[in-house]
Formats: sequence, C-alpha cells, structure tokens
Amino acid sequence: MFFKEVKGVSTIVSTVVIILLSIIGISFIMVIVFTIIRQGSEKIDLETLTFDLEIKKASVLNDSFVEVQVKRNSGEGKLVGLAFVFFNGQKSEIIEEELKLEELQEKVFVLELKEVNVDDLEEISVAPLLKGISGETITCNIEDNLEF
Repeated sequence: MFFKEVKGVSTIVSTVVIILLSIIGISFIMVIVFTIIRQGSEKIDLETLTFDLEIKKASVLNDSFVEVQVKRNSGEGKLVGLAFVFFNGQKSEIIEEELKLEELQEKVFVLELKEVNVDDLEEISVAPLLKGISGETITCNIEDNLEF
C-alpha cells in the first residue's frame, strides 16, 4: 500500500512538473517573439511610407567630387538626413549626410567619392534617414535614382 501511494504522488508531481516546464517554455518563446516584433516594428512606421525625394540633377565637378540637387516633395515625416548611393556597375559607395530638409525644399550637395571613380558612375540613388524610437538612425528604401 505504501508503494501505491508513492506512485500516485509521483504521477501528480510529474504532471505538475510537465505543466510547469511547458509554461516556462511557452513564456521563453513569447519573450523572444515579442522582442523580435518590437525591434522590427520600429522600422515599420508610416513615416517611412510618406517620403518623396527626387534627384533633380547631378553633375561631376572634378576627379572626386559630385554635385547632387535633391528636392523633397510633399509628404510627412521627420527627416534627419539622406543616404546617397553611387554605383559604377561593379561596386557602390554610400555617403550619409545629416540635415533637415523640409517639405518642398531643395538642397544642393557637394559630395566627395573615395571608393568609386567619378568617371565610371552609372547611377546615383537617394534614400531618407530617420531617427528610430531608440535613437538609432534608420535608412529607408531608396526613393529616387538618376542614371548617368
């Protein structure tokens, strides 16, 4: 009779342990999933969808300098800078410029290329830079391209 009671208690204990381990496992997975969702949600914001940038013109100044005129068309969002991508067919160079560019405002940028030869440029692209909730700078999708 003593062994039967111990077996009954061990069945209850093992069931409780299995339930507790299941709850701990589910909690652990939920923490990981919510962390990933929270980090990803910072990058998915309506501001990233309302920017409209346009490269009006670009010209080569000399061996390593390019002048690019950018216009911000209508669209809301707190722009903190621009990322310029220069592509020569094989490699690219990214130059980030911090600035505040209001809606319908234009600005001319003189940028120095160090990795890509100016004579071989095929395309210039521009993308907006935003400040995320955590304070980090987020590069959005490319808004406009200009082929040479």
